[in-house]
Amino acid sequence: MKILIDSLSKRMTVPLIRELKNNNYQVHGICKKNEKNLSRNKIDKVFFVDYKKNPKKQLEKIFSNYSSHDILIFGNPVNIKILDLIKPDINYLSPSQILVKRVTNKSNLNIIAKSLGIKVPKESNEKYPMIIKLKNSENTSLKPNERYRIIRNKEDFHQSQNFINKNNKNLIFQEYVEGESFGVSMLMDHKSNMLDYIVHKRILEYPISGGPSSLCSTVENHLLVESTKKLLEHIKWKGFAMVEYKGDYLIEINPRFWGSMPLIFKSKSSFFKNYINYLLNEPLINQDKIPYKLNVKMNYFPQGLISIFSLLKNKYWSKSFKGFMGILGSREGIFSLKDPKPFILYLLGLFRRNL
Repeated sequence: MKILIDSLSKRMTVPLIRELKNNNYQVHGICKKNEKNLSRNKIDKVFFVDYKKNPKKQLEKIFSNYSSHDILIFGNPVNIKILDLIKPDINYLSPSQILVKRVTNKSNLNIIAKSLGIKVPKESNEKYPMIIKLKNSENTSLKPNERYRIIRNKEDFHQSQNFINKNNKNLIFQEYVEGESFGVSMLMDHKSNMLDYIVHKRILEYPISGGPSSLCSTVENHLLVESTKKLLEHIKWKGFAMVEYKGDYLIEINPRFWGSMPLIFKSKSSFFKNYINYLLNEPLINQDKIPYKLNVKMNYFPQGLISIFSLLKNKYWSKSFKGFMGILGSREGIFSLKDPKPFILYLLGLFRRNL
């Protein structure tokens, strides 16, 4: 059996590939042309796709090498769209492109969530503080901190006018919700029944104004698990999703491979093992009340340290100290003494892009 995955240039796929290889699977991958395959010493076969030149035809050719005995793990929404058109003869779990497009629109998602009794930030452009962000950010090349503006007064609003004018057809104005950030990663079967889940809390973000996790920890949060399950069951989601919350307020659904994904493997979760077992009609494993170890921390270097320096610069003494102690008690998301090349390639890529 072969397992085909995509997004080989993304840091979060490295631990997944290692896990699959450690379990003696034959791992193939899809990488965007002109991007670095971080796990090239672990991948048995790599296909490069030029997304500017008829990617549907290229992926059809790739899929012709596989059968219903093989498994596909896709985390790129562009590929999900093409997958919807091709419907290849390979085992996989994936939401439809129509559904992805529907729920990645934050206005649509808020309407659905409110109908289910799930808390969402109020849409408003009249009361401070507010946040102005892209209504749909799935196909943007902007960095996370370039997709929104936090507005605390009239001066902030005036300074954000260029951002508003540039993105005026794709903006949502909401109350700014304070609180800790959580992510509920959940796996649903073909009938939208939950197969597995894991919850993490962001301790540090990079940049500190709001961005991906640079330090995170596994936690228990029954309320958010139940809210996520209710939401994904209602919209008939298939496959995996990472649903983000601020406190108990729903923020967005992420259909892609997510930044905290290596935490799955650090916390001994069977998330992707159950993905494979379900598709092979084999028993699910590790179905305890909480199917992962709690209080397991993971950081990304150098983002975690840069986050701490930024906090110190802005005089957030307590948070910077807790972040530093958290990094000391955590494991880096990519680095491995047995397999250091992906980490080195990742660092080189960061420096080329100026982080």
